[in-house]
Amino acid sequence: MAHLSNSRWLLLTLTCSGFIATSIPASVRESFFERTLLCGGNVTSYSGATLKTTLECGLLCAADDKCTGYARSTSAACVLYNQSLARLKACTSDSTDTNSVYVKQSTCLNGGSFSADSGSCKCIDGYVGTYCERLMQDCSEGYTLGGYRSDQKYWIKPTLATDAFKVYCQMSQGTGITRLQARTNANIDFNRTWLDFKVGFEITDNSDFWLGNEYIHWITSSFPQVLMVQLSEGKTKTFQRYHKNFTMSDGANSYAVSYTTSWSKDDDKIFMDGCWANTSIKFSTWDRDNDGSDVNCAQTHGAGFWFASDCGVCNPNGRLYPGQHVRLNIPNENFWTPTLGNWTPDAVNMVLFRI
Repeated sequence: MAHLSNSRWLLLTLTCSGFIATSIPASVRESFFERTLLCGGNVTSYSGATLKTTLECGLLCAADDKCTGYARSTSAACVLYNQSLARLKACTSDSTDTNSVYVKQSTCLNGGSFSADSGSCKCIDGYVGTYCERLMQDCSEGYTLGGYRSDQKYWIKPTLATDAFKVYCQMSQGTGITRLQARTNANIDFNRTWLDFKVGFEITDNSDFWLGNEYIHWITSSFPQVLMVQLSEGKTKTFQRYHKNFTMSDGANSYAVSYTTSWSKDDDKIFMDGCWANTSIKFSTWDRDNDGSDVNCAQTHGAGFWFASDCGVCNPNGRLYPGQHVRLNIPNENFWTPTLGNWTPDAVNMVLFRI
């Protein structure tokens, strides 16, 4: 019996070898190694053992991630290989144990591929782990554990999530960043329903979207996160504000948010807080008013957001009016009044990353 970590090793029966392991279904037993008759090719072994049965030799190979296959030599020794065995010439005639090679089939799960050079699996689609056995919990883990480096959508499943879901990850900036929100198009309206904000919406691919409050809750409740809010004016002006230990509660608590401390990029004193205090503030939409005000702040500002009882002094989900960069003093426009005054952005982005 050989045992793989993460429940991957199996009790082996080698295809065509004549050994039977009655406790494991035949379909499983026969999928681990494929017997190839050794009629051509020259492969150098990297390890071996003496006086091993064919089954024992297979167990040695199964327990070694670097092993790509094994054979029995004429002296009945066990010979292990760590090079590609694909170039061995196949035969159709019968062969004895001592001139056959048993090629290990991929141990990688969920579409992953085994690399003999690295002795490990290369995972895809957000899967991580030695055998690509599970989904990454957020983009940060995908970067550090999965080795992902492409900016694209991946499947993730945070610790507390009941289901897997897709997020857009920025993997090309030295860490894994989960995109939460993007506002770039002046014609896009974020005055959406409670359900829309709960499950998320994407109006234009990767450029105007809201990830979804339920998903943000799962991510921020599973691991400590930093929320970064970025307001931009073309490529000439960018403000960034960071919120440490940013957490969103569940829907039963109206997706209230809190954080412990905040700071600005390069200690920029212009872009300061004021959007919300670091106390619990509930999310509001035009059809679900949780702001504690006499008026419906989300309806007034034309966007769903965390509005305080004074309706807040910022509206980063509000309507963009590019080219102006000066407030028009209309309720539904995008603004961050306390320290940015009458200036308005033409793009807003919010992202999460691990502390």
